[in-house]
Amino acid sequence: MATIASTIRKLRHIREFTQDYLADQMNVSIRTYREIEAGRISPTLDQMDSAAKAFQCTFPQLLCFNPETCQFESDTSKVLEELISNILLAVLSDTQIPFHLKSHIQQIIQEAAR
Repeated sequence: MATIASTIRKLRHIREFTQDYLADQMNVSIRTYREIEAGRISPTLDQMDSAAKAFQCTFPQLLCFNPETCQFESDTSKVLEELISNILLAVLSDTQIPFHLKSHIQQIIQEAAR
């Protein structure tokens, strides 16, 4: 599975977005955006959702984009199943995750299951 950094970088190039534009859409500083695109930090769920909206796709589609083929995977079920499983394990095992974030994760999982 591709990294979110490579996915965002490739989609930004395809859509011909500047880093400034996408940083603005994701509501982050240009410095933070560059760190995300370089893979040095991970975007938050809200930032990923904002990036998906900027790319005019859904959050699950963003996660299933293949930067090598420049296409959204047609069989997203395996990718989403793996992602959901990893998220659920992380949420259940981490007592430091605030309740509001757990609720947001649950909302995304429900959306992805549709």
